[in-house]
Amino acid sequence: MYKMREKQERFYEEKLTCDNVRQELGGTINDENKRVNIDSAKKRAVLQHMDYDGFHQMVLGANLKPIKKGEAESIYKHQMDTPLNAIASMGIIAGGRQQAGYDEEVVRRLLQMNLED
Repeated sequence: MYKMREKQERFYEEKLTCDNVRQELGGTINDENKRVNIDSAKKRAVLQHMDYDGFHQMVLGANLKPIKKGEAESIYKHQMDTPLNAIASMGIIAGGRQQAGYDEEVVRRLLQMNLED
């Protein structure tokens, strides 16, 4: 009788809301999907007679999702929109000024940022 009472006390009525149940259910479903993906990756690796490194890589990549066609180009395009050289980066730090050459104020800010780190 005591164990039954103890078991019933674990559930608090104020915690049994739809939002809490939805969050817990979503987390449980994700955990189960992850477990199934890892298990199937292990079995595929064994069937392919992989060495340990290949087995390990297949298990690590078990939950990776493929990207859709055209998404890789959009990632690359986004990276190309941002400046990759030091002069352009200094211009952004200086407040959007795009000046060619040496700017002492920008250099001071960069050095100050490095000292703070």
